[in-house]
Amino acid sequence: MKTRLRQPHTIIIVLAIIAILNAVYLTSVAYGWSSVCDINATLSCGGVFGFSWAWIGGIPFPVIALVVYPVLGFLAWKGRKYNKNSIRRWKYVRVISGLGMLFNLYFLYHEIISGVYCPFCLICLVIIITIFVTSWKEVRHLTHTGQHHQ
Repeated sequence: MKTRLRQPHTIIIVLAIIAILNAVYLTSVAYGWSSVCDINATLSCGGVFGFSWAWIGGIPFPVIALVVYPVLGFLAWKGRKYNKNSIRRWKYVRVISGLGMLFNLYFLYHEIISGVYCPFCLICLVIIITIFVTSWKEVRHLTHTGQHHQ
């Protein structure tokens, strides 16, 4: 049971760290730093930030990831540290990552409409989908086995 318990937590912690680094990089690109992912007019992280939909209230959308991913990472770390599977904690991760997934899909929709794609943003979408699926599986597993703490 100990291996099963720690594995999903570790996956989310690692993905959250990667996503935070990705969000820091994308935020710097939004504020004018040069981008290694500006490949051409279609694949361009910097090009995405030229559109108004990439900014929310005057800040680039990756700044939101700098709030969301530390929260997801902390929730996973807390469960791993205390070696405790809390269905409530996994439901929080599922809701937060589900909202994050919708948020990322909204930006993917705009990328499709504009014809400009940010490869690093797509990485973020894959990460949030993976976290969502992992949390969904854990809630389902804990619900069916009854091996959880509130």
